Amino acid sequence: MNENNENKPIEIDENAHTYKTIEAKPVFYPDDANFFFKNKFLLFITKFFVFIVGIFLIPFGYLFLGLRVKGKKKIKNVKKQGAIIISNHVHPLDSFYLVLTRQSKRIWVTSLMSNMGLPFFGKFVRFLAAVPIPETREGLRNFSKQMAVKLEKGDQVVIFPEAALKPFCDHIRPFKKGAFTLAMKNDVPIIPVVYTFHRAKGPFKWIKRKPCIHLNYLDPYYPPKDGSRAQNLEKAMNDLNKIMSDFFNETTTYNYVKKEKK
Repeated sequence: MNENNENKPIEIDENAHTYKTIEAKPVFYPDDANFFFKNKFLLFITKFFVFIVGIFLIPFGYLFLGLRVKGKKKIKNVKKQGAIIISNHVHPLDSFYLVLTRQSKRIWVTSLMSNMGLPFFGKFVRFLAAVPIPETREGLRNFSKQMAVKLEKGDQVVIFPEAALKPFCDHIRPFKKGAFTLAMKNDVPIIPVVYTFHRAKGPFKWIKRKPCIHLNYLDPYYPPKDGSRAQNLEKAMNDLNKIMSDFFNETTTYNYVKKEKK
C-alpha cells in the first residue's frame, strides 16, 4: 500500500500562489468595508495617481518590456458599458498595464488582500485601482453587491481566472469560476485579454534575455443563457479557456525558460 502511494505522481496545482514577493504584513478589512471606493475625492485621487504612475510605467513597458497593446478596436462596442475583463496572469506588472493603457476608462483590478500589506508599495496599491478580495463569506457578499453597482455604472473589473501569478507561463492554465459567475450574475460581457511572448528584434535582441510582452484584446464574449445556470457557467469557462489558449498558442513566438542559478 505504501509502495503504491510512493510511486504515485505528485499533482501540481497550477493555480496555487507560489510566486514569492516581499513579505507582507497582515491586513484586515471588515466585512462591511468599501472595497470599491465610493468617495468622489478618493475616486479622483485614484484617477490622478494612475495617470502619474502611467507617465513612468508606460514608457518603461514599451522600452524595457517590449510592451505592445493590440486589438483595442475589438472592444469599441463595450467601451461604455460594464464588463468583466479576464487575462492570463504572467507578469508582476500585467494588472497595472491593463489599467494604465486604458486610462480613459474606469477599471478596477481584484487583488489578494495580502497585497495591501506589502511594505511601502501596499500603501499605494489601492490608489492604482486595486480592490482587495475579502476572505469571509459575508465580506464576499458585500464585495459582490458593490461590484454590481460599479458594473451598472459602466465600470469594468479585472479578474484573473487563473488566480495565481506564474511569470512567463507557456500556456493558459485552468480557470476558476468566480469571474464567470459574476459576469452572468450581472449580465455583462466578458472581455478576454491574452498576454503573449515574442522574441526581441532589432538592437534589443542583443540585450534582452526575456521575451517581449504583447497585450492582446480579443472579441467580447457574451455568456450563454439557453441552458441551466450550471451548464452556462461550464460552457463559458470552457469556451473562453479554449479561445484564449488557441490565441496564445498561435501567437506566442518565444517560450522563456528561466535558468536556475547554480
